[in-house]
Amino acid sequence: MQINDKTLTVRRANQQGGSSQKTAQMGVGGVGQIQMPTRVLELDNMLTEEDLQNEEEYDDICEDIKEECSKYGNLEEVLIPRKGPEDAPEAKGVGKVYLKYS
Repeated sequence: MQINDKTLTVRRANQQGGSSQKTAQMGVGGVGQIQMPTRVLELDNMLTEEDLQNEEEYDDICEDIKEECSKYGNLEEVLIPRKGPEDAPEAKGVGKVYLKYS
């Protein structure tokens, strides 16, 4: 799916921790239809580390994402990984947003 100058790619996570790419087909009204339904979505390249450094800005981002994404179904959980303290191990998934729908 083309959005401005970006291409949206839908990938479904598999149980081994990798991902397998699925093709999204354009449906009625431009909404993509995934061949195999999933309750969890991974949105890549949504944020930068700098976006997540300030606690107040992080809370605002979480609230905005919850508000927008809840328009597409009953949203159970939003997970936005961010870098921990300097002595903490490297955080995985920084810049991604994970959405869990019921």
